[in-house]
Amino acid sequence: MSAKKTPGSEYLKYTGIAFQMFFILLFGWLAGSWIDGYFDMSKPVFALSLMFLFLIGFFYKLIRDLSPPKNPK
Repeated sequence: MSAKKTPGSEYLKYTGIAFQMFFILLFGWLAGSWIDGYFDMSKPVFALSLMFLFLIGFFYKLIRDLSPPKNPK
């Protein structure tokens, strides 16, 4: 028996993913900016590095969540 999907469930699913990505990038920028300020860096090295690192982690999680489950036989 499969679960019934409401008309807006796909919309809400992808809207939630977009908000997650936004807040992950925001957190990476804020944490990196704080580290850059702590070490008195002239360029946002840590801010960009953390954003990129968090983005890679987010896409890894996204691919695992959206891929169909593997059923061993």
